[in-house]
Amino acid sequence: MKSFSLDKKNYSNKINESSLQAPSIDNNQLESLGICYQLENSGEIFDYLTDKSDLLTFLLKAAEKINEAFADNMELTLVKKSDPEIADFDYLAVYINTSELSVTEARAKFKKFKYNWYFDHSDDLDGRIVFHVT
Repeated sequence: MKSFSLDKKNYSNKINESSLQAPSIDNNQLESLGICYQLENSGEIFDYLTDKSDLLTFLLKAAEKINEAFADNMELTLVKKSDPEIADFDYLAVYINTSELSVTEARAKFKKFKYNWYFDHSDDLDGRIVFHVT
Protein backbone atom coordinates (compact mmCIF):
# COMPACT_ATOMS: atom_id res chain seq x y z
CA MET A 1 0.00 0.00 0.00
CA LYS A 2 1.30 3.48 -0.82
CA SER A 3 2.30 5.88 1.91
CA PHE A 4 0.29 9.05 2.12
CA SER A 5 0.40 12.15 4.20
CA LEU A 6 -2.40 14.67 4.32
CA ASP A 7 -2.32 17.97 6.11
CA LYS A 8 -5.59 17.08 7.81
CA LYS A 9 -5.84 20.25 9.85
CA ASN A 10 -5.39 22.52 6.84
CA TYR A 11 -7.88 20.70 4.62
CA SER A 12 -10.32 19.95 7.42
CA ASN A 13 -10.56 23.66 8.17
CA LYS A 14 -10.80 24.52 4.50
CA ILE A 15 -13.61 22.03 3.95
CA ASN A 16 -15.52 23.00 7.09
CA GLU A 17 -15.23 26.74 6.51
CA SER A 18 -16.11 26.82 2.83
CA SER A 19 -19.62 26.88 1.45
CA LEU A 20 -19.55 23.64 -0.50
CA GLN A 21 -22.36 22.54 -2.72
CA ALA A 22 -24.00 19.33 -1.56
CA PRO A 23 -22.86 16.65 -1.45
CA SER A 24 -19.68 17.80 0.23
CA ILE A 25 -16.27 16.17 0.41
CA ASP A 26 -14.99 14.82 3.70
CA ASN A 27 -11.50 14.03 4.96
CA ASN A 28 -12.01 10.27 4.60
CA GLN A 29 -12.56 10.69 0.87
CA LEU A 30 -9.42 12.82 0.57
CA GLU A 31 -7.41 10.25 2.51
CA SER A 32 -8.78 7.48 0.28
CA LEU A 33 -7.72 9.45 -2.78
CA GLY A 34 -4.18 9.68 -1.42
CA ILE A 35 -4.11 5.94 -0.80
CA CYS A 36 -5.29 5.11 -4.32
CA TYR A 37 -3.16 7.65 -6.18
CA GLN A 38 0.21 9.28 -5.88
CA LEU A 39 -0.79 12.93 -5.83
CA GLU A 40 1.34 15.46 -7.65
CA ASN A 41 0.79 18.72 -5.77
CA SER A 42 -2.00 17.47 -3.53
CA GLY A 43 -3.01 21.00 -2.47
CA GLU A 44 -3.97 21.96 -6.01
CA ILE A 45 -5.85 18.70 -6.49
CA PHE A 46 -7.80 19.10 -3.24
CA ASP A 47 -8.62 22.74 -4.07
CA TYR A 48 -9.86 21.67 -7.49
CA LEU A 49 -12.06 18.93 -6.01
CA THR A 50 -13.61 20.90 -3.13
CA ASP A 51 -16.77 21.69 -5.08
CA LYS A 52 -16.64 18.63 -7.35
CA SER A 53 -17.57 15.70 -5.12
CA ASP A 54 -18.87 13.83 -8.17
CA LEU A 55 -15.35 13.83 -9.64
CA LEU A 56 -13.86 12.60 -6.38
CA THR A 57 -16.36 9.75 -6.24
CA PHE A 58 -15.56 8.91 -9.87
CA LEU A 59 -11.80 8.90 -9.18
CA LEU A 60 -12.17 6.54 -6.23
CA LYS A 61 -14.30 4.11 -8.22
CA ALA A 62 -11.99 4.41 -11.25
CA ALA A 63 -9.00 3.42 -9.09
CA GLU A 64 -10.87 0.31 -8.01
CA LYS A 65 -11.79 -0.59 -11.60
CA ILE A 66 -8.27 0.09 -12.89
CA ASN A 67 -6.91 -2.16 -10.16
CA GLU A 68 -9.31 -4.90 -11.29
CA ALA A 69 -8.28 -4.53 -14.94
CA PHE A 70 -4.54 -4.34 -14.30
CA ALA A 71 -4.40 -6.82 -11.40
CA ASP A 72 -2.01 -4.70 -9.29
CA ASN A 73 0.55 -4.40 -12.11
CA MET A 74 0.41 -0.62 -12.05
CA GLU A 75 0.78 2.56 -10.05
CA LEU A 76 -1.58 5.51 -10.36
CA THR A 77 -0.54 9.15 -10.35
CA LEU A 78 -3.02 12.04 -10.27
CA VAL A 79 -2.03 15.46 -11.60
CA LYS A 80 -4.00 18.70 -11.97
CA LYS A 81 -3.46 20.24 -15.40
CA SER A 82 -4.58 23.36 -17.26
CA ASP A 83 -5.42 23.46 -20.93
CA PRO A 84 -3.35 26.29 -22.45
CA GLU A 85 -5.76 26.60 -25.38
CA ILE A 86 -8.92 27.02 -23.30
CA ALA A 87 -9.04 29.82 -20.73
CA ASP A 88 -9.83 28.70 -17.18
CA PHE A 89 -10.14 25.03 -18.11
CA ASP A 90 -8.49 22.80 -15.56
CA TYR A 91 -8.68 19.02 -15.49
CA LEU A 92 -7.17 16.02 -13.76
CA ALA A 93 -4.88 13.57 -15.51
CA VAL A 94 -4.56 10.02 -14.26
CA TYR A 95 -1.33 8.32 -15.28
CA ILE A 96 -1.39 4.54 -15.14
CA ASN A 97 2.24 3.46 -14.83
CA THR A 98 2.50 -0.03 -16.29
CA SER A 99 6.27 -0.34 -16.55
CA GLU A 100 6.12 -4.01 -15.57
CA LEU A 101 3.89 -4.87 -18.53
CA SER A 102 4.60 -5.07 -22.23
CA VAL A 103 3.04 -2.36 -24.40
CA THR A 104 0.61 -4.91 -25.87
CA GLU A 105 -0.41 -6.15 -22.43
CA ALA A 106 -0.86 -2.61 -21.06
CA ARG A 107 -3.01 -1.57 -24.03
CA ALA A 108 -5.18 -4.68 -23.69
CA LYS A 109 -5.75 -4.03 -19.98
CA PHE A 110 -6.51 -0.34 -20.59
CA LYS A 111 -9.00 -1.31 -23.29
CA LYS A 112 -10.62 -3.71 -20.82
CA PHE A 113 -10.95 -0.86 -18.28
CA LYS A 114 -12.43 1.50 -20.87
CA TYR A 115 -14.98 -0.92 -22.29
CA ASN A 116 -15.92 -2.68 -19.05
CA TRP A 117 -16.43 0.46 -16.96
CA TYR A 118 -15.16 3.86 -18.13
CA PHE A 119 -17.39 4.41 -21.16
CA ASP A 120 -20.50 3.60 -19.11
CA HIS A 121 -19.59 6.08 -16.36
CA SER A 122 -17.86 9.02 -18.05
CA ASP A 123 -20.74 10.93 -19.65
CA ASP A 124 -20.77 13.76 -17.12
CA LEU A 125 -17.01 14.34 -16.93
CA ASP A 126 -16.86 17.00 -19.67
CA GLY A 127 -13.15 16.34 -20.17
CA ARG A 128 -12.37 17.03 -16.51
CA ILE A 129 -10.60 13.67 -16.02
CA VAL A 130 -8.38 12.00 -18.60
CA PHE A 131 -6.44 8.74 -18.44
CA HIS A 132 -3.00 7.95 -19.85
CA VAL A 133 -1.11 4.68 -19.84
CA THR A 134 2.62 5.17 -19.36
